[in-house]
Amino acid sequence: MNVVPKWVKSAATVGFLLFVFYLFHIIFWPRNLMRKKVPGVKTQAVLKDLTLGIKGFQTEYGFYPLGAREMKEDLKQESSGDLLRILMGETVGEFNPRKFASIEPPLAKNGKQGLTDDNRVVDAWGHPYIILLDTNYDGRLPNPDTKNTDPEIRKDAPAELVMGAIAYSRGPDGIEGTKDDVVSWR
Repeated sequence: MNVVPKWVKSAATVGFLLFVFYLFHIIFWPRNLMRKKVPGVKTQAVLKDLTLGIKGFQTEYGFYPLGAREMKEDLKQESSGDLLRILMGETVGEFNPRKFASIEPPLAKNGKQGLTDDNRVVDAWGHPYIILLDTNYDGRLPNPDTKNTDPEIRKDAPAELVMGAIAYSRGPDGIEGTKDDVVSWR
């Protein structure tokens, strides 16, 4: 008669339970992670949509929204007003005569993360995004990181970015140039 010692049975039970826990962890853990709402991640996606929409407009017309060919300086604007109306397909003055819509922001919920009733696109904290456009067409934009209060961000930041359009969120603190800013270029 072959008797299995109790410690072997206990070890087998513990091993089986660890295996079940491991499978449960592998199968369900990534899904639970995806369900978490991470404001910075959603904000980063909107930043990408804004910059791609601006590039789409520039491709369609050959110039940036509100960027007349004779401008001497780059344009810094919030995600509101005429710029937003143009990107959403309205004709404003001489801009967007074909009514080309390059963005379709979702509606904001509780005044956050989307298009508000007062026609602003706001981040997860209710602040409008900041957009910089290369409206002097020199192929460069001033890098906002050089004025960041965080020395780690500012340390290796080049003075200019070789980009036509960038956008950023002021982050949870609502203050421009702090380490919690969410940006399109880093």
